[in-house]
Amino acid sequence: MNLSYVLQTKVKPKMPNVKRSHEENRRIVCIFCASKAKTRPLTEKLCEIISHVCDEAQIDFNDPRMPAGICNGCHFRLHDAKSGKLKPSKLEPIFDPTTVFITTPNCECRLCKIGRTTLNTPRPRKVGKPAKKSSVLCGNCLADISDMMSHTCKIGARRGNLLALAAGDEKGSQHIAVDTFKKAPKSPRAGSAYLSQAKGGRPLRVALPSSSALEKAQISAQKLLRAQLSTGISNRARKSLAAALNSDGRIVERGYQKKLLELSRKTQDCFTTTEISIGEEGKKYIVAHCKDLESYIDVVHAERKKTIKDVKIGIDSGQDFLKVTISLMGDPEDVDEDGLKDGGVLKLHIVAIAENLAESYEAIRALLELINAERVRFFLACDMKVANICVGIQNHASSFPCPWCLAQKSALGIESDTERTIGNIIDSCENFKSAGKAGAAKNFFNCVHKPLFNEDHEMKILDIIPPMQLHLLLGVTNTLFKAVERKSPTIAKKWLAEIGVEQNPYHGGDFNGNACRKLLQTANKLETLLPKRLRGKCSEVDDLKALIKCIRAFNKVVSACFGVSLQHDYEMTIFEFQDAFMELREVSVTPKVHAVFFHVLPFLQGKMYGLGYYSEQAVETAHSLFKVHWVRYKRPKGHPTYAQQLLKCINDFNSKHM
Repeated sequence: MNLSYVLQTKVKPKMPNVKRSHEENRRIVCIFCASKAKTRPLTEKLCEIISHVCDEAQIDFNDPRMPAGICNGCHFRLHDAKSGKLKPSKLEPIFDPTTVFITTPNCECRLCKIGRTTLNTPRPRKVGKPAKKSSVLCGNCLADISDMMSHTCKIGARRGNLLALAAGDEKGSQHIAVDTFKKAPKSPRAGSAYLSQAKGGRPLRVALPSSSALEKAQISAQKLLRAQLSTGISNRARKSLAAALNSDGRIVERGYQKKLLELSRKTQDCFTTTEISIGEEGKKYIVAHCKDLESYIDVVHAERKKTIKDVKIGIDSGQDFLKVTISLMGDPEDVDEDGLKDGGVLKLHIVAIAENLAESYEAIRALLELINAERVRFFLACDMKVANICVGIQNHASSFPCPWCLAQKSALGIESDTERTIGNIIDSCENFKSAGKAGAAKNFFNCVHKPLFNEDHEMKILDIIPPMQLHLLLGVTNTLFKAVERKSPTIAKKWLAEIGVEQNPYHGGDFNGNACRKLLQTANKLETLLPKRLRGKCSEVDDLKALIKCIRAFNKVVSACFGVSLQHDYEMTIFEFQDAFMELREVSVTPKVHAVFFHVLPFLQGKMYGLGYYSEQAVETAHSLFKVHWVRYKRPKGHPTYAQQLLKCINDFNSKHM
């Protein structure tokens, strides 16, 4: 055979083994993953897509250190990112050319090393046992029949196999359990389902709520709002709370944010801000207030859809703000779906507010005029200072301090025959002004202004301003305790320690409402201290026993008529307290004690409810509640957005109290 023929036909020529140049290696390396694969060169269109998708305007595709190819995988992902199917952040980062150092003539840079790697290297053979054949499961009992010629299906084997499969999938087993509970029969009320157990025995009893119970378990927008009010969290925190509750399923009702937004819109159109001048110096104050009280009451009434029996206006200063509030009073026994009563602080609305505005006749008159209060029939809940201001008489240091009658300060323990009315206050005021400087106010029963009420002249002040339940409780209790303290400071201190009550560091060491109730209810504890401390001092012991008797008598008054309900014997308790108090030595009758003696009983006669219905407690509590809201909106008084922020705060507060 010819040698030249063999060489030409039988022996295949080999490819020349020549190193690729640096430019050739660039074209076979991917610009994203920096791998050598079946790449395509980067065209101008691909370069534009890369710059757009990766938001990289500074890529120099002509840089000799930058790869000039793209692999198939990255090419597909690039087009997915362009069409929006894939986020650009999911792409591999663009190759960093600063890691390439080109050398000549034989370049050994990073691109050239990647380009010279071989792709067809045979994979090493696996050594060991061959892979196990996949299992074949019976379609009926789920048994492994890979090595079986035939088998018999049994229900026990099927159930065991099901349990074994479920044990390997925790979430899947939960899904099966939930589906089983859903298919279990339910009773009309919260009932039970009975499920059989794998190892026999009695069926397992599982409590299942009814569908109606599940609906009630969902948190409504109003309930979420009540939770926000009770905890004092912000609107942003409320949103985070709802998101956390809904993370494991829908717990908060859908569209709750829209409902709460609608509530705020209903109140914001009713309010505005006005700048007023108060005092001889004409000091300026910004007041946020409703435009018309009667119209605003209609808005709140339409939202609540409940019968209004009375309108309670509260006036008080606290936490740096003078506030005018309203409560739309219905039946005190009725509560809404959240368990709230109409007279509570969470149903109270602020209708006028001004910062650092002191309680004065001129200031309160200005606020009431701004809201057009004269068009609404209401009763007033306030303390005794504000009561005297609104009635138009001087303070409680005057000769005739009582807002309800003409009792003299020196004879408050004696009932006056003359009650204050709108008409006799106006007449006395006009006579006082006619007398000029020559006439002292005490000669006109301390009437220096006209009453701030648009009522008939025959209207009694007692019918407009009820006795102040909270302030009478505080005033009388603190008076009795100070009498005990004067008689024996040691016993008074020991009494407080025994019952765990502390005096306030402010307001002259007076006690708050809860502390006063505890003092009244623990007179027996005070009595046990007497023989140990004052043995042989008969006069002091007798005085303290008389005080203990008076404390018990007043506790009966509070229990009988200071709540919402009236006890049948409340009249007798008032008489007993009056007798016990008048037996005390060196304890004077204050205006508040006078009010309990002579004005609580006439006011309650013919009434269905006790003083708790007319209480100013919610007005006092509103100060701290509003402070929590104002912290999130607060601006200095001279700030350009102060009025706007105050208006927003009032709108937020009132919308949550609908």
